[in-house]
Parts: sequence; structure tokens; C-alpha cells
Amino acid sequence: MRAVRPPFLVGPNTRTVSKHHRKNAASKAEKGDSAGALVFYPAVAMLVLVPLAFSTSLNAKYALPKFAVLLVGSSLLTVLLVRPMALSSSGADRRAFNFKSPLVRIVILYLVAVSVSTLFGVAPLVSFFGTNSSFMGLLTRLCFVVWSVSLIVGISASERRLLLALRAMALAGFLVSAYAVAQFFGVEPFGALSAYTFARLRVP
Repeated sequence: MRAVRPPFLVGPNTRTVSKHHRKNAASKAEKGDSAGALVFYPAVAMLVLVPLAFSTSLNAKYALPKFAVLLVGSSLLTVLLVRPMALSSSGADRRAFNFKSPLVRIVILYLVAVSVSTLFGVAPLVSFFGTNSSFMGLLTRLCFVVWSVSLIVGISASERRLLLALRAMALAGFLVSAYAVAQFFGVEPFGALSAYTFARLRVP
């Protein structure tokens, strides 16, 4: 049976050590929270920017702008994920990111499967970059993986951040849906209706 120290035997040194441990734990928690916030907010911004990105001056006016925003954003997230760990002399920054999450492992396994499929595919180069109309190649999926890992690491166990990410997705979905409904009724504020198939098929 484990011996229990009576309260009158607990000296000031013991209380000081206990207070020191609590202070260290709070400091680590604060450091992990700030490290998670560093990757979380850019990742949430991408939840809104990627679905809404388009340009009427391009041939692939929807796919190419989304790919550009995704590529730039995921590059920034990669730096934000890797740089603190590379510059840290201790393991504190490594422990701040929860890379051992089962969700992170599932995403990494998905990337491995897609990489093998690309390597042994019929057209590896096209599979890597994607077609000119969709840009859904291995490079795009790699960006999605970095984005997903950033959200998982950034949200961690925070309910507030999870709700914020869900609100960002709902906002982007609402705006895209509203734009699609407006196009259905012949309202196109950013381009000419003649560029769309449904506009040419309208019966006068």
C-alpha cells in the first residue's frame, strides 16, 4: 500500500515544487495553444478563399484560381508547421503539434496510396499535375493533405476552433450556393451569360 504523507509533513519546499510544476504545465499548454493558432487561422481563411476563388479573365476561371490559392496557402502552412520544429533545440515545439492523431495518420496513408497510384499510372506526369481543366493531380492532393493536417493540428481539442471552422465552411457554402442560384435565374454579376451553356440553350 502506498504511503500517504500527512499534511503537517508537507513543507514549503514541496509546495514550491508543486507550484513550479503547475506553472510549467500552464506554460506548455499556452505554448501549444499559440502554436496551434499559428496554423489554424490561415487554414480557416483558406476554407473561405478556396471555394470562392475564380477569375473571369481565365479560360479555366474556376479551377485555376482555386488551385493557385490552394498552392500558395498550403506552402505557407507547410512553413508554419515545419519552421518552429526545425528551429527548436528541444522537443517542446514537436509536442505542441499533435501529429500522432489518428486523423493525421489516415490522411498520410491516403497520400501514400495516391502517390503509389500516380507512380505506376498510365500517365504519371498528368497524374502529378492534373489536367488543364481540373488540376486534380497528386500535387493538388498533397496541398489538401497539408491543409487537412493543419486543420487537425490547429483545432486539436478546442471546441471553439472546431465551431469556427464549421462556420467558415458554412459561410463559403452559402455564398457559393447563392451565386449558383443567381446564375440559374440569369443573374451573372461577374461575367457574360453567353459564356455559359445554359444561357445559349434558353428559349426566347
